[in-house]
This record gives sequence, structure tokens and C-alpha cells, in this order.
Amino acid sequence: MVKKHENSYYLNCLIIKNFCYKFLFFFILLIINNNNLNAQILFPQEVQFEPEGGFYVDKVSVQLSHSDKKSKIYYTLDGSVPNKSSPLYKDFIVLDSTKVIRAIAYNDDGSKSRIEAATYFVNEPSSDWAVVSLAIEPEMLFDTIKGLFEVGVNSHIEGMGNYGANYWSRKEYFMNAEIFESNDSCVYRSPCGFRLFGGVSRTFPQKSIALISRIRYGEKRIKHRLFPQTKEDKFKFLILRNAGSDWGKAHGRDAIINSIVDEWDIDKQAYRPAHVYINGEYWGVYYIREKINAYFLSSHHNQVPQDSVDLIEHRWALRKGSKKQYLNLLNFLENNDLSDQRNYEFVKSQINVENYADYKLLQIFIDNVDAGGNIKFWRSDYYDEGRWNWILYDTDWGFGLMKGDAYQAGSFSFHTAENGPDWPNPPWSTLILRKLLENGEFRDLFVNRFCDRLNTTFLSDTMIAKINRHQEMMAVEIPRQWERWNQEKWLWKVHHNRMRKFAKMRPEIMWDTLQHHFSGGEKVFVEVTAEGRGAVFINNNLKVSYVRPFHGHYFENIPITLVARPRLGYVFSHWEGIEASSPFVTLDLSDKIPKEIRAVFKLIESPLKNQIMFNEISCFNHNSGDWLEIYNGSDVNLNIENWIIKNKKKEYNLPEHWLAPDDYIVIVRDSQRFRASFPMYEKQIIGNFDFGLDKETDRLELYSQDGAMLDTFTYSIITPGTSFTIDLKRPDLDNGDF
Repeated sequence: MVKKHENSYYLNCLIIKNFCYKFLFFFILLIINNNNLNAQILFPQEVQFEPEGGFYVDKVSVQLSHSDKKSKIYYTLDGSVPNKSSPLYKDFIVLDSTKVIRAIAYNDDGSKSRIEAATYFVNEPSSDWAVVSLAIEPEMLFDTIKGLFEVGVNSHIEGMGNYGANYWSRKEYFMNAEIFESNDSCVYRSPCGFRLFGGVSRTFPQKSIALISRIRYGEKRIKHRLFPQTKEDKFKFLILRNAGSDWGKAHGRDAIINSIVDEWDIDKQAYRPAHVYINGEYWGVYYIREKINAYFLSSHHNQVPQDSVDLIEHRWALRKGSKKQYLNLLNFLENNDLSDQRNYEFVKSQINVENYADYKLLQIFIDNVDAGGNIKFWRSDYYDEGRWNWILYDTDWGFGLMKGDAYQAGSFSFHTAENGPDWPNPPWSTLILRKLLENGEFRDLFVNRFCDRLNTTFLSDTMIAKINRHQEMMAVEIPRQWERWNQEKWLWKVHHNRMRKFAKMRPEIMWDTLQHHFSGGEKVFVEVTAEGRGAVFINNNLKVSYVRPFHGHYFENIPITLVARPRLGYVFSHWEGIEASSPFVTLDLSDKIPKEIRAVFKLIESPLKNQIMFNEISCFNHNSGDWLEIYNGSDVNLNIENWIIKNKKKEYNLPEHWLAPDDYIVIVRDSQRFRASFPMYEKQIIGNFDFGLDKETDRLELYSQDGAMLDTFTYSIITPGTSFTIDLKRPDLDNGDF
């Protein structure tokens, strides 16, 4: 067993390793222990494991080695930190059950390697899920006096939180972690940081855990695309969440609710279920989650500078940046009447009211009675004009967690109470919604936004399908959780049935509540479709297209808005079903007559079509960078300013340039690299466009200033991953024949 000061020693170490492998240099590093004493030498080579950690159907013999043959290797099998008091490695380590080997190498001069770990899963149940293995000093978790998983001696037994217990610690500790993908490949193996995570769910025997990847431990980032639903592939923090307040019940409410709003433009944590082991012992079903912090916000929003982020939670607890602007906003709200449109316009400049409306109507719909102070919101001068946006998280109390008849709840009164209790809805937590609802424009926006969601996201069949899909995904794996923590299968079924009943009954309750709370009048049926290449946006929110028609209901006393937006190459022609010529329509429903509306879009024909064309393209080019060449086959000298080049993801507006008849222009991603690759090229080049061409398949489109399509070109490469150039043999040929 390792003493406390030895654990702290590893927690505070800084490890430098990267250049050692390339140049065979040894770096000398001071390692500071708990008493800031005893500088030692750390040599960088790692202990090697053969075979690698992973999944084995029978016992496995493991060999440890180190590049310095004179070094001695010490190891442990119980998760404890290895040192010279640990078993000395001499020969194969034979494992006939799941174990994690932690190992360290010592040299004769006192230098030592960093601690490495590998988990060997022997005859474990097969799974399609990810698996996470943690190796940490057992005493750190289970010591009856100081263990993080224990109550300890300073807890306050009274009250549900048991505050003062060891598991309320915010300290970070050293551990080794491994993440295995569903195909059993190890995608992360490194020393890293360990913290406990969560609120009252810390009182459960299965605690939530935060993983922190820091260079002082090992890897700077967890580099893997962990969540298929997002593109993020680098993480400094990850959460292993125990299902929060839903632990031992549906064990997935928050994940299900997050999936229900997948199409909303609102920040939320990605998730995936996983099996977790601690020191080789199965520890249950967790959800791997992103951690909400400046790293999360930067990665989700085009690398917003982290030091520009103001992040606040609860009432005004600052997590990053400054809360000055938010406090000024609260002061304005408390002292000004928002029925005055000028005051509301100022608040709109400070708050993304569409985002806030979505956030609040979701909490109301799911009847999340734990939402009052359980909030996170943020802003940055580099995003959304510096306005505050709200983040969705911790919705475990929704969909009837505590009450089987929660679908009947009058949640509007709860979320707008002026004198609620300190928990769950204190007056400060309802202030913003109460003040915004003083304004008629916001009331209409809020009601219509709610109707938008009731007509789409909150359709009973849609929600029930997602509940069923999640339950089916869990059904094969969750029995291991029940067995590990002595939980009841019948309770899991009860809560999924409760959620289905909530999904079935809640929408009609909300329609009735909206109708009476906001004097909406009768519901009016509205159908909207689109003909041609374009879309209609209802209430600046729901997108309707040829392949995605809409039908639903709105209230007679609250007009809705329609905006027809053509795709590039098309123009809005006219409406059918309403008398209007503008693509922008405010639709009055007070006549109560059902509406069937169609937006018609027509192709823009250009006299230059088939005369301007992509003549040559170079994709995935490591030398010159991506580039493309355009040919003017007309007899007109053309100014190409504001022409648009578009691929399947992005578009680029061309600057002013006159393209003569029978002439060419090259548009490049990197002008410096292009000129270095083609020093003899004499014609003018334009750049730099800010996106790459796909290395496998892409579609390029060229549009003139008026939006007319001039040319299009699609390619699909049989042998991807190599640089290539495609050119038109003669300018009079058709790109479509490729």
C-alpha cells in the first residue's frame, strides 16, 4: 500500500517525453513530493507490455520489458502505485482473471520511468459498447478514513446530500486510464487525472468520475472521435456519468431527453454508454460525456478563444471569465419594464432569446423540477454578437422521475413563480422568463416556438420511438449493472413505461396549458410545402422543403411568420394558398380557416451556362494545396466579383477580377504553396479559399452574382487518400460526362 505523500508525488509530477524517442536525449525533471523535497531523475522510456492489454478468452501470459536492460521493473496487480516495495518482475505474469498491471522501471542511478498500465480482460462478457479501465491507488478510494468512495469522519448525516463526506472532495489525483472502442481496440492509454463529479448523485455507491488529460501526467489530450454524433476528436476532460438522479431507475433519462432534441440548435453534451472497470473490477454501466467548460465551448463553436468565454452556473457562480456583464443585465431586468419595446430591444442584444425560449420551454415540457438553479450559460465576444446562450444539461428529473403523474404538472406556474422556495424554484431562477414575458413580441415568440416543438420534436410517436430505441440498446447490457449494484429489473421497466406514458399524455396537456395561459384561442391547422429547390422557415425556426413538408397547429390569436428562401441557382417565384407577393409573410390565423400553403421556387437560367466551366481541379494535394481552374468559353469579358464556388460543405465568394474570353483563372487554397509548386505559372491566381476539397468524393458548384448556376462538377475517387488532378480534355466538353 502506498502512503498518501507518495500518491501526491505522482499527482504533481511533470512528464516530458515526446522528443526523447526521436533524438535519444534524456530529460532531467524535478519531481516535487508532498513536502517539496527529494528531487529525483525521471528517465523517459516506458515499460513495454507483451502482449498488449486487451480482451482474452483464456488466461494470458504477460511479459514486461524496458529498453534499458539494466533497469529493474516493479509491478502491481491491484491498482496500487508500484515502487521498490512492489513485486520485482522476473518472468512472465500469468493472469487467469481480469487484472490491471501497473509497472515502473528503476535504474541504478535512482532514475525511474513513468508509471504505465495495461488491463487484461480475461473471459469477460462480450459487448458492443466501449470499455473504460481505471487504475488508481485503492487506498485513495476505499480507505475508511480518507477514501473518496467512503463517507469518512466529517460527514453531516442529516439531509440527503450527506455534505462533508469524503466523496464531496474536489481534489484531483493521479491514475492510469484506458479507453477501448467497441471493436476492442485501445484508443487511449495514459496516466491522467481523476476527480469525482456530480451533485447529490455522489451519495450513490457508484460515483461519477471526471478524467483529465494533462501533459504533466502523460498525453495532453484524448485524441479520438469518441462520439459518432459529433466531429470532436480531441478532449481534455471526459465525464463517466453514473446516470445522475436516474441511477437505479431508467438509467438513461438525460441521454434520452438529449436525443429527443438532437435537431435543436442548443449546446448539449454528447454521450455514449460504456462499461467501466476500476482496478480490474467491473464497476458498472456509465455514460461517457463531454464536460461543460471553456474547452467544450471552444471545440463546439469554431474554436472560440477559451480566454474570451464567460461561463456561469447556478445563480451567478463564475466558472470562467467574468460575470460583470451578466450582473449588469440582471440589474437592468430587475429595474426596467420590458413591455417597453426599447427595453426589450436592449435585452435582445444581451440574450439570444430564441435559445433561451428553447431552453425554458424544454424544461417546462419535461417538467424538470430540478431546473431552477441547475443551469449553465455562457457568452463570448467571438460568438453570437456576445449574447448569452444557455446550455442543456442534467435533465434527470424530467419525464416523471419522482412522480408517475408528472405529465399533468402545471409547469408554467412553477417556472414563473415570483416567490418560490429556495429549492427548487427560487425567485432569482424565474426572473428572466418572468421579465421577458412582459413583452408581447417575446410572448408570441415563446408560444409559437412551443407550438413549433409540439408539432415536431414533441410528437408522442417521435418521443416514444426514441425511448424505445434507447431501451432496446440498453437491454442487452444493463443486466450487468443490476447484478453489480443489486438493482431491480422491474424498476427499470417501470420507469421506461412511465416515460412512454409521459410522452403520450404530455403534449395535449401542454396544448391546453398554452391555450389558456396565453389566451391563444382555437387551434388552426396549417400545412406548408415547397416546390422546387428552396425552403420555407416557419417562425424563423422550422425548415420546410420539398422532401420535408410540414403540417401542424397554431393558435388563432398569435400570427406566425413564413420566409421563403431559395437555394443557390433558384429564385422564389410565388406563394400558393395565400395572397402575398413577398417571400416574407406574417400569417394571420384569426379567421380560423385551415391553411394549405405552397412556396414555389424556379431555376434561374443564365446565358453563360455551358460557357463558364471548371476546367481542372486538384484535390487533396500535399504539395501545392487544393486548387481549381475556371475557363471562360464565352465572348464576353466578365467581372467575377461575388461569384460563388461551393462544395458540399462550404462556399467561397470570389473577389473582383476580369476574366477575358477564352481565358483561365486559378483559385487556390494556399497561394504560397501553389506558386512554389508551379513557379512558371504566369496567369493570375485568386485565393485563398478557406476549405479543402474532399479526398474521396465532392460536388463543386459555380454561381454568378445573381445566383444562377454556371457549372457543376462531381467526382468520386476509386483510390482515395492520394493526391490527384482532374482536367477537362477540351473546354468544349461537358463536365457531366466525367
